[in-house]
Amino acid sequence: MNIDAIIDDIDTLEPIPQITTQLIEIAQDPGSALKDAAVLITHDATLTANLLRTVNSAHFGLRRRIESVQEAVVMLGLNTIMDLVLLQATAGRLKAAQVGYDLSAGELWRHAAVSAILARKIAERIEADNVNRIFTCALLKDIGKLVLNQHVHAAGADIQRLVCQDEYCFIDAEREVLGIDHAELGGRIAERWNFTPEMAFVIRNHHLPDEKLLAEEAVCIVYLADCVCAMMGIGTGLDGMNYRFSEEVLERLDYGANGLDQLIMQYGLMKAEIDGLVASLNLQ
Repeated sequence: MNIDAIIDDIDTLEPIPQITTQLIEIAQDPGSALKDAAVLITHDATLTANLLRTVNSAHFGLRRRIESVQEAVVMLGLNTIMDLVLLQATAGRLKAAQVGYDLSAGELWRHAAVSAILARKIAERIEADNVNRIFTCALLKDIGKLVLNQHVHAAGADIQRLVCQDEYCFIDAEREVLGIDHAELGGRIAERWNFTPEMAFVIRNHHLPDEKLLAEEAVCIVYLADCVCAMMGIGTGLDGMNYRFSEEVLERLDYGANGLDQLIMQYGLMKAEIDGLVASLNLQ
């Protein structure tokens, strides 16, 4: 497979809107004034309209109708508003069906959304640095699948043969057959779109390809959120559960011996809340 041709396909992927890039920069920069994000949102009529529709949905159960971004920030907090806006703004790129990965319309976006929400929960639990960056990385970690999709579709039989007969994990099979995997390609897209080096690093390594990455807190959090989603059957397609799971991640993130069971149980308790939030975005 011609890797250069695959990488060139990045240029066929419509970039995310400039305002979304600006919001991502604000969200992950501890030195930024998050109030700047509220001002930026108010200057985009579509983002504002979508945000107000969401915060006025039954999911949030607010006592009075919210009529401005500023009111929404006061009622729900700026971090929540930023999460909602980024979920809305990135959905257009992630909602389409990905035939190569056997994902119907909306499945990739739902996996991304739930991964991001879980990643924030895990990050807040351990008081991780830059929780907003972790949320955004979890949301965009599979962006490489949008470009690699057609190539996986063409080479699906060869990839599945390695997975089923030779016991490769899916990402190793992708790399063996195509010369590149969706995580590496995602990192390259992040670089092409001028995301920070920190974001590109997490996206590129979100499947934890090297045990040395256990030292990277953000990578571990995004990896664990992704694993829990897969175990819960959220947005699983051709790759399914065909990935190795690192028990060391649980220890790294201060979960006990039954940490995975605790996380899955925690997701079960949060499922109605998460489903309600996803439904409130009206993007399924």
